[in-house]
Amino acid sequence: MNIILCIPAVVFSLDLNKALFSFVYNFPEFNCNLLLDLIYHAIRVNVKCVYWFRRDLRTYDNKGLYEASQECDVIYPLVVIDKNIMEREDTSPRRAFFFLQAVNSLREKIPITVKGGDPIDEVPRFVRNLGAEAVYFNRDYGYYASRRDAEVCKRVNCVSFKDHVLVEKGELPLYKVFTPYYKKWLEKPKE
Repeated sequence: MNIILCIPAVVFSLDLNKALFSFVYNFPEFNCNLLLDLIYHAIRVNVKCVYWFRRDLRTYDNKGLYEASQECDVIYPLVVIDKNIMEREDTSPRRAFFFLQAVNSLREKIPITVKGGDPIDEVPRFVRNLGAEAVYFNRDYGYYASRRDAEVCKRVNCVSFKDHVLVEKGELPLYKVFTPYYKKWLEKPKE
C-alpha cells in the first residue's frame, strides 16, 4: 500500500509510461525509495559541471576528472591562465612556457576553454554562464592556491578531491621525530 500512495503522483507528474505504473501495482512489496531513486536517475539529464584544470593538466589518473565524469552528464573543461601567478616576479619564463605548452598539449586531446585573468572572478563567471551545478577540481595545497580555492568556493558550489598526495595534512599526527610519523604513514591505507 505504501507504494501505491507514493508512486502515482510521481508517475503522472513525470509522464512515465503505463508499464512503470503497472509494475508498481504488480509488485507492491517493491521498495518505494528505491523506485523513486531509479526514476530520478532515469530522468536526470544534462547535469552540467565544470572541471577546473590547474597544475594537474592530465586526463589520465585524475581523481577529480574521473569523479566529475561519474556524477555529471556534461563536463566543461576549463583552464584559467592565472595572472596572479604568471605576472609574479619569481615566475620564470621557462615555467610560463612549460605551462602554456602543457595547455596546448591538453587542447590537442580534449576541447577545453582557456581563460586568462584572476580565477576568483573567471571560474564563477564561467560556471554561472553555463548554468553548471558545480566546479570540480583536485586540491592544491600551496598558500596562494588554498586561499584562491577558498574564495572561489565562496562564490560557486565546489567539489574537490585529494589527488596528487598520498596523505593530506591532518590525516596523521605530527611528531618531532620522523620515525614514528613514518611508521604511522606506512600503516595508513593508500588510495
